[in-house]
Amino acid sequence: MTLAPAMLAYVEASALQPIAPTVEEFLQSLAQPTWIHLKGRDSGRCRLVTTLLHGNEPSGVIALHRWLQEGRVPETDIHCLVASVPAAMQEPLFSNRMLVGQRDLNRCFRPPFDDQQGQLAEEILAHIEKLAPEAIIDIHNTSGDGPAFGVSTISNAAHIELTALFCHRLVITNIMLGALMEIASEDLRIVTVEVGGREEPSSHEIAYQGLCHFVSALNVFDTKLKVEVFETLRHPVRLEIKAGKTLAYGLEPAVTADVTIIGEIEKYNFGETPADEPLGWLGAEGVNALTLKGPGGEELLGDYFKAVGDTLQTAIPMKLFMATPDPVLAIGDCLFYLVPMERCA
Repeated sequence: MTLAPAMLAYVEASALQPIAPTVEEFLQSLAQPTWIHLKGRDSGRCRLVTTLLHGNEPSGVIALHRWLQEGRVPETDIHCLVASVPAAMQEPLFSNRMLVGQRDLNRCFRPPFDDQQGQLAEEILAHIEKLAPEAIIDIHNTSGDGPAFGVSTISNAAHIELTALFCHRLVITNIMLGALMEIASEDLRIVTVEVGGREEPSSHEIAYQGLCHFVSALNVFDTKLKVEVFETLRHPVRLEIKAGKTLAYGLEPAVTADVTIIGEIEKYNFGETPADEPLGWLGAEGVNALTLKGPGGEELLGDYFKAVGDTLQTAIPMKLFMATPDPVLAIGDCLFYLVPMERCA
């Protein structure tokens, strides 16, 4: 199959002037997934910013719109991807991760590219290869409220420096789901930045300030930004509910649910969660309604969690992140990620 001709647009930033006054009008002016090119002081180099890979994660495009309105000249050429425009524009604005019937775009950056989202991902990858950028920042919002953090598959000084433009915490992952950041290498530096909850003004501000640092730095790998404490979490795993099982959130167990997670689960994001901490309740199937796979696909649930009566408890000290009280997001992705405390430094 070939990509629909109007699937991905390429425009010069000058063609968008004047920039629409609101983010909604800005998206309407694009109407489709779009690469925006801005010429910098040094056109011999380029950097990339990707936003809105998920249509319900607005902070990146809000920050980009604000920066474009200011008319600043970047240090290098900048290519900005505004990806899931149709999903974001579906009412209510920024409420749909992707369009109904389509795959999650940020799970499509590995073969096969045999549907519309896969074809879009393939063209995005081809454009990145053509541009050969010195760095890529992929801006996202967290599923639930929590502090900002970076995610990378590569652990080196360059990826730490990129993360430090936005925040002081980096998760090094070997989980491969088809996300854009998985194409990172020693020479192709990519960091996904999760700037916080999608409805928090502080998330939009973190995205904006980090974007300003990224586009204006003479050298993004030596910015001299002072980070007093930088935390690294290595090799997270995902707690998931099995297909066909039911999930609820609340202050007490839901009678009809296979798993009920405590309603205030977000409070655990990046805190130190001790062993024996109750996180919810289990139905008739107990822990068998849940799964936690290792890198080789092996079942590791018992290494991290246990059932005490009908209560789900931690088996070891850990840090949770991306915990959300939204059952739709949790069922569609995962309940949360976690890292044993021994892999946090």
